Amino acid sequence: MPKLRSLREAASVYGRSTHPRTVSDASNASLSPPPSYHTSARVSVCDFDDDSDAVFESLPPSRPTSSGAATPASEEETESGVKWKFAKQGYALLSLSTQEADSLSHNAHFSRRLYIDGLEYLLNGLPTDLTPQEKAGLRSSLPAALAEVLERPRENQLDVRAAAKDDYDQPSALHRAVASVTLYAFLIVSIMLPYIQLFLQTAYQYDRKHRISDRLLAQSVMMANTAGRQTITLANHLYGINEGKFGEAVKEVGIWWIQGVSGGVYDGLDEVLLSMNHNPAEAHVELQGVNYYTLLEEPSSGEADAPCILLCHALMSNLHMWDATAKALNEAGYRTLRYDHVGHHNTPPAHDADAEYHMDDLTRHAHQLVKERTGQSHLKAVIGCSIGGVVALRYAMLFPKDADKIISIAAPGIKSPEAAASLWTERIQLFEEDQKTGNDTLCHKTVDRWFPGGRSEDDAVRAEALKHVKTCSLQGYRTLADTIRDYDYAGDVSGIQNECLIVAGSDDTAGDPSRLKDVAGMIKGAKFVVMERTGHLPPMHRPDQFNDRMLRFL
Repeated sequence: MPKLRSLREAASVYGRSTHPRTVSDASNASLSPPPSYHTSARVSVCDFDDDSDAVFESLPPSRPTSSGAATPASEEETESGVKWKFAKQGYALLSLSTQEADSLSHNAHFSRRLYIDGLEYLLNGLPTDLTPQEKAGLRSSLPAALAEVLERPRENQLDVRAAAKDDYDQPSALHRAVASVTLYAFLIVSIMLPYIQLFLQTAYQYDRKHRISDRLLAQSVMMANTAGRQTITLANHLYGINEGKFGEAVKEVGIWWIQGVSGGVYDGLDEVLLSMNHNPAEAHVELQGVNYYTLLEEPSSGEADAPCILLCHALMSNLHMWDATAKALNEAGYRTLRYDHVGHHNTPPAHDADAEYHMDDLTRHAHQLVKERTGQSHLKAVIGCSIGGVVALRYAMLFPKDADKIISIAAPGIKSPEAAASLWTERIQLFEEDQKTGNDTLCHKTVDRWFPGGRSEDDAVRAEALKHVKTCSLQGYRTLADTIRDYDYAGDVSGIQNECLIVAGSDDTAGDPSRLKDVAGMIKGAKFVVMERTGHLPPMHRPDQFNDRMLRFL
């Protein structure tokens, strides 16, 4: 043992010399950078004022890496088995550790870090083919604590590490309790969610059938108005007490209460809605007093920058009339952007109940929705049905460079029909009467008009369309009906330069095929198609036939 130790001491002294085989190789060292020491409070090796390079004079010079080197590093490793890129790095760190410890104002923590890291590098540099004598010598030099750990089986070592981790990272009782409650709550919700969804769907259908929420809302509004008038009367009397001081106090308390309760409810509902919305494709966009609901869907290929197609639905329908169309387009490699018109489905009525919008406003809204959701204005195509068909044609007039192709389906024409004024007045009155009585007369008449003939083969699509029309609000219906009353683009349609496809249903009474054929004749190069045995909504009525014509045109 004394002999071995003396040999190691001699090797240590030898290691401090400038022998070519022990010097630091900067190029090799850079392959495995030393640990970061940014956490050190101070580096005392910078205390040399007279000569900033003095600290490095005791380090051996870097061995040249050019062709003039006596023995390349790879040959050295092959000959000795020592991994010199680690060994030299460790030697350099040990040298710095020694200099730090010998400095007048040394940092003990810093020199210790250098020393330990240097040893780690040296151990990583040990040859893999150690002889029994070398292994015995290294094992005899290990501290007792390390030697004890190495003697244990590997499983016990892992247990020791786990125990050490537990000593430092053991969560508190509160932490474990909250985690358990969260886990079980999530499991319970996951189990109950399908039943909750079924209950809500059933409740919604029952509500739409019997108009319970509408009646309850109407009664609530009447009660609120009555209570409001009584409250104002009472408040006027109270404000006069004690020259208004009591009234001012009541007012301040009332304002505080209303702001606190309403603000809390609003923030709470906002958080709930945000947590429930897991679909990044859905988004609301605020435009000119309308909070539009939009749905941007990626193609099946997943290309985020695929060409985009805008879909505009019919009055009293909603964006789900395009379900089959959007699926076909997505599978064909297109993105699709759908939205609900104002007061339809998930787009609430305008904030101002008296707001009026022109057809040009609806078209500009559609254009802005494209920019907001896609980050650009250019589209592969705009496809619209009924009032959406008018929006598609007007899109080509107002934004000719922002759409390559236009597909206008069952549009009522390029100007308001002469009978539109009285027609829409009658329908609005019927809708108002339905709201009071809880009937769905207008809904059923609309579906009958969309899919005429009463064919049994249309029962499924009629049932689906009936669900759509029941999601339209009275204010939304009135807003779009007033829009259809007043537009005239007869003087502008001939200027359309985009490729256009005009589609009509042979059984459609609203979008008269002969009138739409005249519209197609006014547009240069426009194609005109009549779909047989089809009503006012070809994409829903004959989805396979429509999708085939649409994709061939695109």
